[in-house]
Amino acid sequence: MPRMRALHIDVRGERSAVEENLHTLTQQFDNLQTGRTVIPEGPSTLSIRRSVDRVRAMKMAEMMGTPTSTFTIAEFVTGYEGRISVLVLQNILPMLRQIGIDGEVTSKGGRLVIQSFDEVVFDESGTILQSDNPAVKGKDIFHYISCFIGQDLAIILKKDGNFPYVADISSFEKTPKNAEGRNSYLGRDIIDFHSKAPNFGRILGKLFQELLKCFSLGTLDMLTVDLNGQNRFIEPGGTQEVSRFERDYFLPLHDETGEFIGMIGFADVFFKRTGQKESPFEGGSYIQEVHSQVDLLHAKLTEVSGVGRLEQLMQRLAKTDLSTEERNAILKSILAEKELFFDEILKRAEEENRRRFGEKLEVYGISYIADTCANDCVYCGLRAGSLKSRSSLSDKEMEADFRAVLRHHPDEFCVLAGESPHNKADCIRALRILGEVNQTEGFPLTGITFNVAPMDTEDFHEIVDANQTGLPLQFRIFQEIYDPGQYREYHLCGPKTDFDFRIKAQERALQAGFDRVGIGTLLGLNRCNVPYQHAGNDAEIMALIQHANRLKDAYGGFPYSLSIPRHQPVQGDVFRTPNPVDDKTYVFYHALLRLALPDTKLIITAREKPELINELESLVNIRDLAPRPGVGGNIRPTVNFQNELGDSRSAEEILSDLTARGKR
Repeated sequence: MPRMRALHIDVRGERSAVEENLHTLTQQFDNLQTGRTVIPEGPSTLSIRRSVDRVRAMKMAEMMGTPTSTFTIAEFVTGYEGRISVLVLQNILPMLRQIGIDGEVTSKGGRLVIQSFDEVVFDESGTILQSDNPAVKGKDIFHYISCFIGQDLAIILKKDGNFPYVADISSFEKTPKNAEGRNSYLGRDIIDFHSKAPNFGRILGKLFQELLKCFSLGTLDMLTVDLNGQNRFIEPGGTQEVSRFERDYFLPLHDETGEFIGMIGFADVFFKRTGQKESPFEGGSYIQEVHSQVDLLHAKLTEVSGVGRLEQLMQRLAKTDLSTEERNAILKSILAEKELFFDEILKRAEEENRRRFGEKLEVYGISYIADTCANDCVYCGLRAGSLKSRSSLSDKEMEADFRAVLRHHPDEFCVLAGESPHNKADCIRALRILGEVNQTEGFPLTGITFNVAPMDTEDFHEIVDANQTGLPLQFRIFQEIYDPGQYREYHLCGPKTDFDFRIKAQERALQAGFDRVGIGTLLGLNRCNVPYQHAGNDAEIMALIQHANRLKDAYGGFPYSLSIPRHQPVQGDVFRTPNPVDDKTYVFYHALLRLALPDTKLIITAREKPELINELESLVNIRDLAPRPGVGGNIRPTVNFQNELGDSRSAEEILSDLTARGKR
């Protein structure tokens, strides 16, 4: 925003100082109107802040009429005309661009793009005609856009010679209420209302009268006001009082002809410790949360609105005649509001997982039989461009490595290898040796998985034909990243550069006779994350679900297994994860996948720390059993790691822990 002609007043001091400041400001207004020079004081720019997920969700729930409460977060005066919304948006669109809301607004309506969230089209009455979120169609556009603004808002418009409040949208509700519990500002004339205020009423009425004159004459662009609230609250985790601090920004509104029609107020609200001299705007610290009656009510409203809206979405998701597009739209809505829906989604997912798969966890053993690879993938510790030596297991070494794992009697066994011309032959050799070891160990295995490079249908067929173990075969591979453009950037050379060949690998395996397939993505690579941390990873989760649905549509069933490992930096490697996923979001992704793909078994791996693995056990069904990265890692020390481990416990320790907690 450009610098503006701005005046500033501080009304946080003692009564005498406040009264003096008010008189001084009124005189400055008079100087502006008579053409005498006034040096602007205080802030001369306004930055709009975007709502956090919790506040945005509450405002949206309020707009859609979902929650019930004794007060409302966003209020609009009775008789509010939608065309007012269009006028206000025309005025504040340059400021909205600061928070990622762009588009075109005219008196005939317009189109707004809300970065990483929605695209809306509305008409001259402010009614939303089109939206990525079906629930907001038919709603008022400014009601909707106000959900994305992190400041309190007030709109005052000229009407019949007065300037009544027509809207008050609060992140932290504090306004006086009438007998019906409604905001008592609304519909009241701003000059009349403040004239009757205690203590400074007379001078406040004159102040607002002069301010509106300056705005109408075009001699002032902004007034900023610093003030303290009257209420005291208790700081979280203790008994110390904090007080409400606020900075208000008042700006004029104009119609398309440039005529002055009213003003809009933005308020930044913070909490500071009682007695603290400096405000947050002056370098002082501030408290972002408080324990108060109002804050507890906000929490309750979050709970009510989250459960109510989620229930509607889940009921729609359960419909059997739902199209793929509709299903994806619902899942996107849930992903977009993960903060609001977190607790309820987690609860539902745990119940669904328990109902379908019980409390037990399957474990699978792992053997790296080769690390020769022709692919140069920038994120991989074993990329072809590295200077690390490569190796593969001989028959004797393979038998010893397999036996070291199977003596712990895992449920399944996973064979891993890099991408080389010997893949097919190595897989056939592994099948023969694994069948023999499984027999001598008492037939503990219930399945075999190959996590190797994709092959053509004929090569897959030869592996199926070579299977004499009597066990079902699974082919599992990760797409790594589902965005084709970024996929090309990450995969520099080698067979893996072919995006389409890789994404159709599961289909070829099923066509060749594999009993099962697994899918996955490597979270943290998708960089579409500006300005929101998880947008790119959200896209990966949606693409993964769509991939699973395509397989179900074509072959009659969801993938047997699914894994979403987070990219982990490898010691000594310069590549760093572009878009990391925090633990809470990682848990949410597993919960959403459990609900979206109810028949698919979810995997958690030793890339994660034991504490997080334990937290995820109520959502997943399979975990790896003490993997030892590197070729022959089960029988000897290795140095070539594709990824680091978060859980380095031995197989004995893991199995003992699972048994003690009733998971085995």
